[in-house]
Amino acid sequence: MDHASVACYKCSFEIRNTSHMLADLVACKI
Repeated sequence: MDHASVACYKCSFEIRNTSHMLADLVACKI
């Protein structure tokens, strides 16, 4: 896994606690 993938995974994991799948998908695209 490269740094971008790790960051995306961590970000989506944190967002999933607050929102849901759509939110973490958006986070990965930013």
